[in-house]
Amino acid sequence: MGILRLYATLLARLAQSPDEAVERSLDELAGSYGDFAYIGSRKLLQSIVLHQAGKLQQRLQQVTQNYWQQALERVQPQLLQRLQRCKDGHSAEEVAAAWFGRRDWAKNSGVFPDFVSALDDVPTFGNGAILELKDSDGSSIASFNSTIPTRFKTLAEVKEVTGSRMVLEDSWLRDFPYSLSEGYEGCPRHCFYLVRTHCRSYKQVRISLVEGSFFETLPKGELLRRVWEQILSESGVPEEQKQQLLTLLAKLEQATIARSRHISGASVKPRFRIMAEVESDANLHASCPEIGERTVKLVIKRERYYDWAWLQNAFLADRVSVVVKPEGEGARLVINGDLSVCCFSIWHRRNGEHWCLQWQLP
Repeated sequence: MGILRLYATLLARLAQSPDEAVERSLDELAGSYGDFAYIGSRKLLQSIVLHQAGKLQQRLQQVTQNYWQQALERVQPQLLQRLQRCKDGHSAEEVAAAWFGRRDWAKNSGVFPDFVSALDDVPTFGNGAILELKDSDGSSIASFNSTIPTRFKTLAEVKEVTGSRMVLEDSWLRDFPYSLSEGYEGCPRHCFYLVRTHCRSYKQVRISLVEGSFFETLPKGELLRRVWEQILSESGVPEEQKQQLLTLLAKLEQATIARSRHISGASVKPRFRIMAEVESDANLHASCPEIGERTVKLVIKRERYYDWAWLQNAFLADRVSVVVKPEGEGARLVINGDLSVCCFSIWHRRNGEHWCLQWQLP
């Protein structure tokens, strides 16, 4: 399922209950989308998890013998056992426990990301997207505490960054049999960030579903290399040695940098944590005058082949009814017959044109 249906689902919910833009958590708002391969906030979203567990079991019971045979030949025994328990569970609670690999499944994971949307066999925009939530009381976007924002990530990268196979395995089970496809673990997935600012203000609240391209204006490897370069310059390392050290430091993965270290004689385990804060001019809620108060937005990088026909077809592929009406340089969209959404371009000075779809809360 794609990101456009997630956006349309969010609009439909807030059209029915506008005050939920402030009164509900971002987990609850995003959770209304439903079709997730992974859910981090399981304590709060228990009813959604159980509903998804029921759908997972139903699908597994309809899977052909050919797919089961492929799984027997290619899948690790432990993961195969969990898959079988998902299929044979006597209750939604048992299926959820097998899905998340723990009896206390209704416990928040606390790792990146907050959600992974479920895959299907339709090539929708953002199919299987990774979703992270960012909530703040004021006008600033909450910092990225666990991983540097990017436009794309693979589940293999998530595994490396978190040091855990949990997200990968949970997603693999929920996506079966699509997860049997070659390259499932290493397939690039869109990263989106559900950002809310002024989260306690009915008057000023802004919510945006933002593609990671708005925050990733340098490749992560280059970004970290420049960080090391600044640190070495500030340490006074001579230029010749600095370049030698940079060659080595640039090879370090984020998971390696952030790993807890056992030091002989120390009673604590030092750990470097990589955090990222949004530059003020990349805070679309504060720096873009076109973005108004009490609005809900979808922001995506505009590629050269994105035109109004592409946008309409992308919504339709995601089973969302839409009519696109060009107006000057922008357009007005009518989603599901009654939601009027403006589409216009905003310009990121470091990463070019992005489309902004903006809906005004009632």
